[in-house]
Amino acid sequence: MRLGILVVLAVLTLAGCGDDASSTSSGAIPTAPAPTASETTGGTGTDPSSTPTNPSPGETAAYHVWFTKGGNLAPMWIEGEKTLGVLTESMKLLLAGPPAGSGLETEIPDGVEVRDLGFANGTATVDLSAPPLSKGAKTVVPVGQIVYTLTQYPTVKRVEIMVDGGSLGIAGTSADIFKRGPFWEQYLPAIVVLTPTGLDPVASPLSVTGTADVFEANVTIKILDEDGKELASTFTTATCGTGCRGTFAKRVAFEADEGAKITLVVADDDADGDGKPSHEVRVPLEVG
Repeated sequence: MRLGILVVLAVLTLAGCGDDASSTSSGAIPTAPAPTASETTGGTGTDPSSTPTNPSPGETAAYHVWFTKGGNLAPMWIEGEKTLGVLTESMKLLLAGPPAGSGLETEIPDGVEVRDLGFANGTATVDLSAPPLSKGAKTVVPVGQIVYTLTQYPTVKRVEIMVDGGSLGIAGTSADIFKRGPFWEQYLPAIVVLTPTGLDPVASPLSVTGTADVFEANVTIKILDEDGKELASTFTTATCGTGCRGTFAKRVAFEADEGAKITLVVADDDADGDGKPSHEVRVPLEVG
């Protein structure tokens, strides 16, 4: 079993060396500032694209944290502290595990802590207290949880994972560096909604963005009221589909009173003709 894990992870390490143009917008976060090198005690360099300002006490931000569902990666927007140390906050939320009642899980073992975390030249380096893979793990999903959570920021191009100051233990290298790429798409949900997050009040028109790998790239978008009545319905197409992941964006107009509870439903077509979409994401919202 151990040998099988190392073989898969060695392939992953090699796969991480290539760029994935289809994933460039699959992790953009709308509210948190970009990471800076000030998060680390050992890293150097600065992020030239960031112009951070000190957040006010009590301010919050939305973080796209990647947990698991059915053995695959599953993202969730979580409200956290608005801070200049966004990478640190992201890892804190990830290692805390999914909120109760979310229906999500995590494959990162209990007790794993961050010893150090830095950012320089597009690379986030996270040093863990213990390996993120549990004994007998059959997949590389725990590594994917870390990679996708930290690369939600466009300035973070790759993630170096260390354990107790040394190698993660993959492929016998001195450092294990990963990035988003085609390898990970087998573990991604068919539809990922990036905005709205569900954490902030919304207004019409609603901006809906995300990524998808669905039949013929067709993405349907509906807005339902509290009773399930349809307030708006439209569709769009992702930039790629049926075997490849593309991005999508659509603005949807609707009518609802302030304070109303609504639900955004993003789904694919009824490709198999059974009367319901094969993949669907629901995001509860409140009109502001």
